[in-house]
Order: sequence, then structure tokens, then C-alpha cells
Amino acid sequence: MVVMNCKITERPEPYYCEMEAAIAEYELGFQSPHRELERITLPVHGNIPHWLSGDLIRNGPAIFSLVNGSYKHWFDGLAMLNKFFFYGGIVTYSGKFLASNAYIEALSSERVSSGEFATNPQRSFWERLSTFFKPELTDNANVNIMHIAETNRCFAMTETVSTMEFRRDDLATVGKVQFDDKMPGQITSAHPHFDPRSNSFYNILTNISRVSSYNWYRLDASAGSGMKRRPLISIPVKEPGYLHSFGMTSRYIVHVECPLLINPLELLLSGKPFIENAHWKPERGSRILLVDKETGSLAGTFETEAFFCFHHVNAFETNDEVCIDLSCYDDASIVDALYLKNLLHNRPPEMQLKRIRINLQSKKVTMEKLSQNGIELCRINYQIDNGKDYRIAYGVGLSPESQFLDRLLRIDVGKGDSLIWQQEHCYPGEPVFIANPNGDSTKEDNGVLLSLVLDAQAKKSFLLVLDAQTMTEIGRAWLPIWIPFGFHGQFIEWGG
Repeated sequence: MVVMNCKITERPEPYYCEMEAAIAEYELGFQSPHRELERITLPVHGNIPHWLSGDLIRNGPAIFSLVNGSYKHWFDGLAMLNKFFFYGGIVTYSGKFLASNAYIEALSSERVSSGEFATNPQRSFWERLSTFFKPELTDNANVNIMHIAETNRCFAMTETVSTMEFRRDDLATVGKVQFDDKMPGQITSAHPHFDPRSNSFYNILTNISRVSSYNWYRLDASAGSGMKRRPLISIPVKEPGYLHSFGMTSRYIVHVECPLLINPLELLLSGKPFIENAHWKPERGSRILLVDKETGSLAGTFETEAFFCFHHVNAFETNDEVCIDLSCYDDASIVDALYLKNLLHNRPPEMQLKRIRINLQSKKVTMEKLSQNGIELCRINYQIDNGKDYRIAYGVGLSPESQFLDRLLRIDVGKGDSLIWQQEHCYPGEPVFIANPNGDSTKEDNGVLLSLVLDAQAKKSFLLVLDAQTMTEIGRAWLPIWIPFGFHGQFIEWGG
């Protein structure tokens, strides 16, 4: 395959202003690269497996500062899509900003234009009044990617219902998705689960109103089925909990409700950014709701100690138990720690890899630590392990001396053993597992990990390829620029 039409698109100035003087070397990961790249062939050190064929598409915030304002939180920056195309040992890269209304308006006005997770726009009294009765949710979809294989449609997702479609080939924004239903809700998870047995994606809409509710649904992924969400269950709730992700076993949706709770009236009246209307109430403890995927019924509600989590690792059933593996924190202080003013000065709270066990007969709930090393941005071999008993989890972590995520880990959740990749001045992102099609398909770690790494000393990023069994480097592909710290991505095989 010949790579054609290579070009670099420079963004005209002035669109961005610099952040304050350097605080930590990883600060570069919170600055925009100022330009888009299209189909750039990357120099490779080492080797890229020839069997690796497809697109790694990643999503994340990439613009934090504007001429007349800035975003306050890591979760707030304007979205950028990054695509790495693999074919025959060659890697090309394309990067394009997601052309959401939030992005277009921000660049036009040179100021924050939409209410984000933790940043509100500076508006006049009349502008605030006009949005009070009809609040607008941001379409800055900067968290994750969803791909529907049968239609080859790609979507950028965030925690509002504004899902944005983009083209896989050139990352061009198509526009906001119009779902073919009237399901209520303003907040969702950017981590839907796919079940190959029903050929459906499962997700939640949290409806925040006078009578709030958790609305679970499934989305048929078959060609010709359209974008119609089919309701499973609506669970009323007085104060909805903030939910970033959830778990799924072969039978159940696993809804972990941590006690970071949203007051609907306060959200309407306060004028504060979304997350500042959520309050930590540890006396409430944490709830776990199990929803039967087949019947749409609430199979059980269980209570345990207060904790907070962003990311589930996996969930599965064994005998009379449901096991739920998560990256946990003692409380919700991690949310405040991810404000940029804190992130650039202080070490964030420690994450812990824990397993919750629910005995369905006795209703007893227990928690145990699976490893001395905590991980975030967790991944597994999703195709063969999701919803099943498994052994290997991957993620990023903090070394004892670091203030930011600086290593990749492979953890045996049964033994607690860890293998670590780490390099000085380097800050890796989420490790995405890709199975080797030529090896033993029953071995869950037979494949490679792909991680986008910032080399702060070189002031450039590279895509790292690791052996998923040994965590040893196979190769790396260097970019001519740095890429800001993103969140999540998906690998889409050619023909997939």
C-alpha cells in the first residue's frame, strides 16, 4: 500500500496562548501542538509486527488555553483525534481536532464557549439568563472512541449525550449523532460495553431532573438497525451518583454508585460547572446495582464501604459470586487533583486495584486488594476476557518518586505479580491490547500493547509497541511533535 498526499496543516496564530512558566517536565502534555498532521509516515526504531494491520484511533483533550481564557481541568480541553495506521511494519500518523460546536465557537471567540466538566464560559448577565432555562450541554467529545463494525461508523464520546461522528479514513467530523428515540437523560458513560452474543452496545443515560433516574439501554449494532436505543430499565434516584464507567458480566450490567452525588436543584441554580455540583457523602457508602441484561430487571442492590472509581477493569460471575475489579480511590479527592493547577504541582492520590465480591446467596459484599501496584486507564484482552474470569490486566501507574503517570504495568490479578515498563523522562498513556492473529487465540496475553508516550526531554511523542507477555519493547514510532495527554482509544482492524 502506498501512502499518498502527505501534508502538514499549520493553524494560524493567534489561537492559543501559552500556559504559565514550566512547573514540571510533563507540563508539555497539557499544551497544544498548534497544528494538525495528515498521513505522516513515522520513522521506526526496532520493529513493528507485520501482522499488525489497522487503525489505532485515540481521543483526548488537546487545547487547554485560549487567548481570552483557559480550561481548568484535564477533562475540559478541546478534543483531538489521533490515528496511527499500521500496515506491513509501516506506521503513519494523522491528527485532527474534533470540529465540535464547542471547538468552532472557542476558536472564533478566542474564549471558552461551552460549559465543560469543571470549566464554565465567562458570560454576560443576559447570556447566563438565556441559557438558564435551556442549558446547553457541551459537544466537546474528548474521552473515548466507539466503532460499529458492521457499518464502519466511528464516534467520539464524552460524558454528555452529544456523541460526535467522524470519518475513519481522514478523521473529518461528520456531526452530532441524532438517536432515533426519545430516551431522557443528559449524562452518559463514555465507556459503553459490547456484547457479541446480542450484537449490542450497552450504556446508561442519567436523567437529572425533579425526578431523576438511571436509564439503561442497549443499542443494536446490526447494519440497518439505525441508531435506536432500546430501554432496559429506568431506576429512580433522588441524587444521582457521578458514574464514569461500569462493568458487565455475561448476565449482568454492574452499576457501581460511589457516593459522589449530584443535587439536581443545585445543578440547575448554582451556575457552577457540572462537577462542582457533586458532593462527597461517605456516610452513604457505595451501592452496587445489578441489572439483568436479558429481562431488564433489577436483580439486586448491595451496599459496601465508601470509595471512588473512574474505571472498571472487568467483571465476571463464578459459582454464586459476582466479582468486580476496579481502579479504586479512598475518596473523590482525585477529581480535584486533576485540576491543572493541582496536577502540575502535586502528586495525585494513590489508586488501588481492588476486587469486590458479591455473594448472591448470602448478599455479603467484601473487598480485597489484588496487587501492591495500582493502575489506571485499565485495559484487558477485551475480546476473550470481558465479562469472564481472567488473569491479566494492563494499565498506567505512578512510580514512588513521580508526580504523574510514568510507567506501564501488567498485573496478574490472581497472583498480584507485576511486570513494569518505564523509561526516564517518559510518560505513557493507556495501553491498548491487540491480539496476535497468528498465535494461540486462547492465551489472553498473546499479542502486543500500544501506548502513546510523551518523551518530555526530547519534546516529542512516540508510539510504543510492547510484548504483552514480557513487557519488553519491540519497537517505537517517533512523531515530529508531542501529543497532549489523552484518555482512551480503540484499535480497529482492517476489515473490522
